[in-house]
Amino acid sequence: MSELIRQTIYGPGPDPETETIDGILLRSARDEMGFLKDYEVKRIASDPEHRLFLLLVRCGACRFLAPAQDVEHLERCIAAGGDYVRDVSIPVDGCERIRKTGRVDV
Repeated sequence: MSELIRQTIYGPGPDPETETIDGILLRSARDEMGFLKDYEVKRIASDPEHRLFLLLVRCGACRFLAPAQDVEHLERCIAAGGDYVRDVSIPVDGCERIRKTGRVDV
């Protein structure tokens, strides 16, 4: 993928295809207030070491914590029930811990 196309799709920053999972979580906690993009959630969910990392899923009518590996399936369930997923993020205690220590504890 060319750099121009990558920046058009993902914006400036690290290459989403080569960034480590710890890098995604650290950058998100530091620069994005913990919010994750869809492709980042998929990368976290596909990683054997981080697939059980709890993420906050906020919907129109509810919010819940779910392991990263289950978020995509639960988003489909929410949509099938007539609601929508507003965003997915690292819970605030996780963001604070990551910012303070610079480490991701799974």
